[in-house]
Amino acid sequence: MNFIRQLFLLACILGFNENLHCQFQDAGLWMNLNVEKKLTENLSLQLNQFVRLDENCSEIGTWGSEVGFNRLITKKSKFAVMYRLMGRRRNDLSYSFRHRFFADISRQSQWLGMTFQARVRWQMQYRDVNSSLNGWNYAEKYIRTLFFASKRITYHWSAFAMAELFSPVLIAGKTSFAPDRTMRYVGLNFRHNRHSEIILYYLINRPVYGINPRTDCITGIRWDLTL
Repeated sequence: MNFIRQLFLLACILGFNENLHCQFQDAGLWMNLNVEKKLTENLSLQLNQFVRLDENCSEIGTWGSEVGFNRLITKKSKFAVMYRLMGRRRNDLSYSFRHRFFADISRQSQWLGMTFQARVRWQMQYRDVNSSLNGWNYAEKYIRTLFFASKRITYHWSAFAMAELFSPVLIAGKTSFAPDRTMRYVGLNFRHNRHSEIILYYLINRPVYGINPRTDCITGIRWDLTL
């Protein structure tokens, strides 16, 4: 199977079967800096910073910081626990502060010269704990399932695609496991060396429910450092 056929298979598997356009004339840019510091052979510290611009990249829609640990279970499996502090812009231009805790289990494999990964995330989020009546008493809970596939073109370049499903366990006081949002990515990864990578991607963020749900199309850039 040649490279073109492999990329076509990658796209079909992850369901990129819709037009890559949005119904709103608005440009968004997501920027991430991820730093991983190895503590032992199987344990590492993860630090992430991110800023998300919207309104034609003129305003900060969301910002945040993450800290946590990654641990290898086997050569192909990994477990991670993380905490995120983030602020999301409200309509009155103030920011809603949120505390998010999540745990990931992921597994990676090779097939047809490509890399595949599946990840399941358990997530809890508390909103406006200092200004909300619920405070720390109420958490939004999600299960997020991600599928990833990539193909290395050269030592420096690889192409990838991802798809993620957001399934609420408890939100707005209701329990449900039906997905309410999807995210789909395609992009390119430039590996400068074994310590530094630049990732460029195009993302489609779409709610599943609602009347005429708004589809956001985002351009993103991420820098990964491994120390």
